[in-house]
Amino acid sequence: MEKKKLEINCAKCDARNINEESYAKYDKIEINTAVMLIDDRSREVLSRLGAEINTAKILSTKDDVPVVEINGPHKITAAAMPQKGTVLTVNGGVEIEKGANRAVEAYSYIDVNGNLECPESIVSSLANVNINGCIGTYPDDYTKLHSKLTINDMFIARAARDGKYYVGGTVSLTDRAVDVSRLTEMNVKFKTKRFITHEDRVDECLSMFDYDTEIIPAPSECAIVNGSAKLTTDLIDEYGTRLFVFGNLDARGNIADALSRLEKLVVTGKITVTRKNAAAIRNLGAKYKKLEIVKEMTFANTRSVRVTNEMLHASDGVAVQNCGVLTIDEDVSAEDIKNLLECANAGHIVCSKEQAAAAQSVCKNVGAVMTPEEYEEYKNSKKDNNTVEIDTAEYVM
Repeated sequence: MEKKKLEINCAKCDARNINEESYAKYDKIEINTAVMLIDDRSREVLSRLGAEINTAKILSTKDDVPVVEINGPHKITAAAMPQKGTVLTVNGGVEIEKGANRAVEAYSYIDVNGNLECPESIVSSLANVNINGCIGTYPDDYTKLHSKLTINDMFIARAARDGKYYVGGTVSLTDRAVDVSRLTEMNVKFKTKRFITHEDRVDECLSMFDYDTEIIPAPSECAIVNGSAKLTTDLIDEYGTRLFVFGNLDARGNIADALSRLEKLVVTGKITVTRKNAAAIRNLGAKYKKLEIVKEMTFANTRSVRVTNEMLHASDGVAVQNCGVLTIDEDVSAEDIKNLLECANAGHIVCSKEQAAAAQSVCKNVGAVMTPEEYEEYKNSKKDNNTVEIDTAEYVM
């Protein structure tokens, strides 16, 4: 009897309690995982089975050691002591509070797929921590706030004299009615990456920030939009006709009414715009880091997309990014493909022979271009009745 192949695709594979007899029936075992949990016994079993392991990380732990996986932000506190030897994986940001050194050291391993923030006194306890992101540290005598802070009357009322505050991302002062002199009189200090305010208010605020803080001045006549936004009449109604956008601006769609009301536009990031709106943005004299001209209809990170005549002509064309299979209807002309279609990173393009040259000219990074008949034959050749595939977030052997 012909043996089968076992293919396991998962985010975490726990092989510590593997039963060798259950897997001996497979001629080949392939494990594709982000994190592999094994111990000495299971390592020997997998070796005898000839298992092929493709993983970013192998954790060797005893079978009675707890493994905790958290999807989302997590806070390690001094009050919540883990069982000694626990393995912790976090898919998100981690915050460690002051005094939590013993809690951190109780873990045998901590894997952080995100950023980590902690007081400077914690750094010496991070030997068992792997961080796939950035580390933000701050002096122990600073109070940690959220990653973004907008200075308003409520914050000023609650601020302490000689108060020191850590903000991991951005501090902003956007409301002209706020009297910031009360904070400077109380000797309030901030430690943060950047500070945004109007250019005519920079001088009165400088004493609150250290030299490492990036100062971002907005034109005095503009309203500050603190974060990426979409250009609509609602945005104009809320902020006015002169805008400073700290972030990116989405200017796709029907923006004619909003554009007609704009007097000034400054964007620190990129403006995403369709071809028909690009000229209007340039004529406005807008300032930006990048002007990205895109198709009105965009498909991204998908297994398959079928492009039809109706789709191409219903908007300013179609853009496809990171697609497994892109299929073009046979009645789409080569001219429309060249003028109305964009594609980047496609495994296969399925189209007629007459369309192939046009498709290749507008598509970047394509695995293969095939006719429908050729693609059907290719799919049939890939079928393998002797392979057992398991796709799951977590697999325990």
